[in-house]
Amino acid sequence: MKYKAIILIISLLYITPVFAQEQDLQILQTREEIREKILFKNSELQEKIELKRIEIKQKIEAISEEQKIKTNILIQERVLKIIIQVFEQLEAMIVKFDGIVIRIENRIAKLDAEDIDTSNTKELLIESKTKIEEATVLIAATKLELESRISTEISKEEIKASIELCKNILEETRLSLIKVVRSLKLLGEFSTDSILIEA
Repeated sequence: MKYKAIILIISLLYITPVFAQEQDLQILQTREEIREKILFKNSELQEKIELKRIEIKQKIEAISEEQKIKTNILIQERVLKIIIQVFEQLEAMIVKFDGIVIRIENRIAKLDAEDIDTSNTKELLIESKTKIEEATVLIAATKLELESRISTEISKEEIKASIELCKNILEETRLSLIKVVRSLKLLGEFSTDSILIEA
């Protein structure tokens, strides 16, 4: 009986380290499997995160692009409104000049009826009418050009320069009409103030 107990104790002493080694081996394998699973999950998650990040970036870019387009449209509308207002004022000057020409022609007709020589005044008036025609054409062409280019890249400097050209030709026209009125003053003892306010 003693021998059996001793053999049992000895065999337990040998089995325990083997069992412990097997247990350690199993723990290591389990740990390795868990680590691999974690790495796999991480890589899988990394892909999903990257895809989500790209998706969010694209959405932000789309929103940003949409905002840019809306902002550009608002700017274009504001610039167009300003251009329309400016050219309404320029066109109103042309209408005013046409009215002055009609009054001058009426005065010339009265002077012709009195046999007063109006040839110099008539020549000056022809020059003024030519200037009015040039101004009308330039203003209409410039307005069309600016309106058509609103949707493209057009600088403030270009717009200002174009409007300045129109203003310059209107000023030349106004000065030429003043010459006509002054020549009328030399022909008679009547007031021309109602025709044109002198500069």
